[in-house]
Amino acid sequence: MEISQNEFLNEHFNNLTFQCADVTSPNFDISPDSVDLIFSNCLVMDLSDKEVENLAERMVKWLTVGGFLFLRESYSHQLFDSQGKTTLHTLGN
Repeated sequence: MEISQNEFLNEHFNNLTFQCADVTSPNFDISPDSVDLIFSNCLVMDLSDKEVENLAERMVKWLTVGGFLFLRESYSHQLFDSQGKTTLHTLGN
């Protein structure tokens, strides 16, 4: 679904913003404590462990106290690094 479709379907919420951006870029920044909900769809499974770690630290800073971080991943197999260890972002799956 395109951002414009989401905006149309949810226009009755006057405090909702949709963004599609490279959140791993150091140029992408959001003010600390300014976001109530972050929804990520099928992103983490394509990042390296270091990228996941850096992004998670940034996301936590963006969230308001009591805010929510929702990571939706559809990959159903555990991933392993080159040494055969389970990768950081699949632990607990």
